[in-house]
Amino acid sequence: MGMTRGHSIAAISIGTLQLLFSVALIIPSFVLSNYGNHYDVDTSMTPYWSGFPFFLCAIFGICGGVTKNHCCMVAFLVFSIIVTVISAIASIVVTIALTVIDVYDCSYGNSYEVDDCSYLNDIRTVIIVIMIVCYISTALALAGSILGCVTTCCAPPDPPMVVIAQPTMAPTSVVVSHSSMQVSGGAPMAYPQGGYPLSAYPQGAYPPGAYPQGAYPQGTSAGQAMFTEETAQTHDKAPLVV
Repeated sequence: MGMTRGHSIAAISIGTLQLLFSVALIIPSFVLSNYGNHYDVDTSMTPYWSGFPFFLCAIFGICGGVTKNHCCMVAFLVFSIIVTVISAIASIVVTIALTVIDVYDCSYGNSYEVDDCSYLNDIRTVIIVIMIVCYISTALALAGSILGCVTTCCAPPDPPMVVIAQPTMAPTSVVVSHSSMQVSGGAPMAYPQGGYPLSAYPQGAYPPGAYPQGAYPQGTSAGQAMFTEETAQTHDKAPLVV
């Protein structure tokens, strides 16, 4: 099956958007990890890092759209489905985390060992950014999975290759008329004055119908009659006496 031009453009467009938003999701994840070190919070196992598989998904989408490679589109489909699930889970987790942070008030000396309440406000801002990007990533991953399914499962088949073999040129038969020396179906064959084709007659012979002056065809009844008549006419003439 082959990709159409519209599918190729759509794959490049969706892949480019996924690439941009994956970077936009990875950067806040590092920022959140930095803030987590101040509060002894481990963020390595949180779904905030869904930007990395989303980045790979975007690369496969762009490569598949540019090269129209079937394997790249299959990988794009698989990663899009995985990222859709991860981004949906990340969106839910981030939404819950943002709700929990809004419930608590900031106070010094609590279990978070907060030195300044502005840290919580900064964390809240980062989580809001991650939440928005996660929702957009979920929508883009879902669109990528639909496009990948269309291009791999519903794409029109490749047109069959048609090979047209030209018939071989059969040798043209040449019919030579001894009386007119014409080629059948064409113009008369032209030979130089007093000359004939060398391969048509044996050396020292003349073509039929062409004889030197005073000569007659030998071996034919017409030639023998002409020779006898001329001999008789010669004998009938009286001898010339000077």
